[in-house]
Amino acid sequence: MFMRKYAELFQKTPRSIRVATSFILLVMASTQPNQANAQSITPSHVFQVIENINAELAAMHEANSSQPSVDQNAPTLTPRAPRHVVQKAREVLLKVELLRTLNGLPEHPVPPFPVAEITPGHVKVLVDQALADLLDLRAKFNVTKPVSAVPLVMGKTPTDNYADLQKASESLDGLGIPKIVPNDVYRLALVMVDDLEKIRAARGKTDVIEAPTGATGKKPLDTYNQAFAVLEQLKSKIEADPSIKLAGGIVLPNRRTGAIIPAHVADLENNLLAELGSLKFAFGVTSPSLLPPEPQGKNPSDTYDILTKALALATSL
Repeated sequence: MFMRKYAELFQKTPRSIRVATSFILLVMASTQPNQANAQSITPSHVFQVIENINAELAAMHEANSSQPSVDQNAPTLTPRAPRHVVQKAREVLLKVELLRTLNGLPEHPVPPFPVAEITPGHVKVLVDQALADLLDLRAKFNVTKPVSAVPLVMGKTPTDNYADLQKASESLDGLGIPKIVPNDVYRLALVMVDDLEKIRAARGKTDVIEAPTGATGKKPLDTYNQAFAVLEQLKSKIEADPSIKLAGGIVLPNRRTGAIIPAHVADLENNLLAELGSLKFAFGVTSPSLLPPEPQGKNPSDTYDILTKALALATSL
């Protein structure tokens, strides 16, 4: 129901706003792979599909005389869990759907983040859809090469999947996907706060924590550091309380160095939302995250205030 309403609202929104904000649709709800097949799906099966996605994207760039938008300063990945891979797969699928819209093809709904113990089967649902919807774009990019058929290679890990999905995401950016802007980063911070408040309620925490106001002169680096502080606080809380069950615990990503842009902050927030989605499931929270209305005119200082509230919420768990 929500996805149908979102799609209706999406079509009524000006395209310039639609394409910039759809990337951050992060509603949490249940989506399950076929149970008969879920147990047999491994990260290697997922990796095979992602490799086919990347082969198709490479063919599109070749036909389009374009290049992927490569992140030259990306930090080395720390081990990623299936929950992080699901979030990254949703990012890629959302970009595929945006690319379809930009090229006059119908957009298909993107399955929301699963309320479940995340498995490779959940990821494969998303990447299978991304590949199928990408193949429809071959004619739009005048791709004449045969459809890719990458063989299965065993021994792959969720971290391999995440890295290969990041490659696909950057390749899609090079095909015209709009950049993340401060409004998007602010909106993701609001979703984080909503998730944290739901987790607090499930733990019996009912005191109200207000968002501070008045931060000025903040840059994307400041919001990145504040989001990282939230992640560090969550890790500390989970490690100090054995009653909190999160598969593998929280493994912090390596910090970025160099210039920080809104897309880098959004990427870190997405990692946070993957952790919060699994924590919600651990505490029996089944209500979806609330995607707030599209904000206007927000800047890093506004986001910093919201992330400061998120930090206070995480500290109070």
